[in-house]
Amino acid sequence: MKSAFHNTLKRLEIIRSLILLEEYIDIPSHIDKLIKDRVDSNNQLSEIISALQKEDYTSAISQIQEYLQNAQSLVEYEDPEVEALKIEIRKLEAELNALTNEKANIEKTIHDFNIRYHRELGDLISEILKIKKEKLREKAKKDKRFKSEHKDAENDYERFHKQNQETKKKRLVYLSAEQREELKRMFRRASKFCHPDVVADELKEKLTRLFVRLKNAYDESDIEEVGRILHQVDGRNGVMMKIESLTETDKLRTYAQTLRKSITELRDEVEQLKTSDTYQIITSITDMDEYFSEKKVRLEAELQALKV
Repeated sequence: MKSAFHNTLKRLEIIRSLILLEEYIDIPSHIDKLIKDRVDSNNQLSEIISALQKEDYTSAISQIQEYLQNAQSLVEYEDPEVEALKIEIRKLEAELNALTNEKANIEKTIHDFNIRYHRELGDLISEILKIKKEKLREKAKKDKRFKSEHKDAENDYERFHKQNQETKKKRLVYLSAEQREELKRMFRRASKFCHPDVVADELKEKLTRLFVRLKNAYDESDIEEVGRILHQVDGRNGVMMKIESLTETDKLRTYAQTLRKSITELRDEVEQLKTSDTYQIITSITDMDEYFSEKKVRLEAELQALKV
């Protein structure tokens, strides 16, 4: 009974952390477990569950706080520092997961844009660069002052042509709005259980490989593969989270510090992606079809002018 009651308190702490972090998507699964594991039928817990089901998170979080405070005298003693560290770690893990998903979403946006860019405009740009290279080669033959410009143009052409050929081979899957949301939901949940930073050390190598598979499948909009990986880890089937393997204060402190470092690095990576030239272009486009149509017209006109 004590163990079940303790689990209820832990579940409420997790829900409280998710609300504070505005990570609402994971709350329904915790509500189901809260209902399943509850060991009493007091009105306060029923009211909390009702508020959560109605998504009235303002009321829910205040009621959770009161419930946890009232329950303190009923739970068996646990080192306050250990308990505090575990609460902090759960918040850090939730923040890490949120940043991981934000980064993945931005990278996928850039990935999909680059594929379409090369499919619709790549050959035109490649031909333009080729003609510029050839024109500068002829100039360089007559005037050595153009030798450096020719070399730069040659490198630009070779680099873009290679990138164009490689990018056009990649799949671009068109999903409906509902499919895109489902893909995001599955990736978000799967990444929570197989991110190499949050699983037990003995599973780190295996889960690192699985996470790479998950990320690649997400980039390729492979819903079936993402679903298979989610099924493999959902409910933590065979997956032990790192926090579950730690009981010593020093190890918990070290784990919390590792999470903070990973979060800092992820924040920097997300910021770099957001300020990248490609992402800035993408976010400035209001109509993607119109953007590519206008871009194509301008490039075709440039190509014709170069051929004269």
